[in-house]
Amino acid sequence: MSLKILIVEDDELSRALMCFQLKSWNYDTFQAKNGKEALQLLTTQAFDLLLLDYSLGDMTGLNIVNHISTDTPTTSKFYKPQTIIAISANFDDPTAVQEWREVGVFHVLPKPFSKVQFEQAINDLPNS
Repeated sequence: MSLKILIVEDDELSRALMCFQLKSWNYDTFQAKNGKEALQLLTTQAFDLLLLDYSLGDMTGLNIVNHISTDTPTTSKFYKPQTIIAISANFDDPTAVQEWREVGVFHVLPKPFSKVQFEQAINDLPNS
């Protein structure tokens, strides 16, 4: 069974490249270009993996993690921090990495990343 993956990335080219690569590995992919779109998708369907950029324009990836981890009527069908891969160009800042770790994000992947790094992050997931 193929993983169902939501890519949340505001950069169109980055989003398209990740989607293309994941599809070539036979994963089912869905895309959101901002936090609002991501939250709409996350409240209507479940995903096996969330690839989440930090800076999305309308909110941060941490805002999304905090939202989907709250217990409210609009809570998403997705909250498995071990299956969130955070992606960002700002991971040279140790504070940013620590913020992701504190909310339980499984893996942080700095941009730019190679195909090998991307594949390793996916393969390192529990039960992948």
